[in-house]
Amino acid sequence: MEALSTLKEIQGVLGGFLVDAHGQVVANDVPSYIREAIDQVGPRLLHTAEALGMFNGSQQLCSLNYQNYRLILRSSDAGLLSVLAERRTNLAALRMALNLVDRQLGKEGAPAHQARFTNAPPLSLPSTQLTPSSLTPLPQATSEVPTSSPAA
Repeated sequence: MEALSTLKEIQGVLGGFLVDAHGQVVANDVPSYIREAIDQVGPRLLHTAEALGMFNGSQQLCSLNYQNYRLILRSSDAGLLSVLAERRTNLAALRMALNLVDRQLGKEGAPAHQARFTNAPPLSLPSTQLTPSSLTPLPQATSEVPTSSPAA
């Protein structure tokens, strides 16, 4: 989608992608070395956005900050807009650009296989059975308070 390429006009933006209601990346404009990774994170991003209340209108924009980069998520009727940017990226400029991209996506129409957001699909993670014998006990805490001797 051409609308996503406009995000790169903001200094520090590496690229953007759109995740549909099923966790699939339906459009992207990111460097090739990132493409495989973004295909794998779609469902997790949906669950993160859902946990933050981004689909019920309580919050529309979220920035996940890392050491050198940030991942900005914006809920939209078209999907979950996601932008990977350097930490120094101007968030005010990026917020305005995301508003424009959202409007452009609305005019272009959502990809054919995309569904509107309701709730994210269940995330299937491997389950781990915890039993008392599998837990390592923590060392006992002591309640000794160090005392200082009065100065002579």
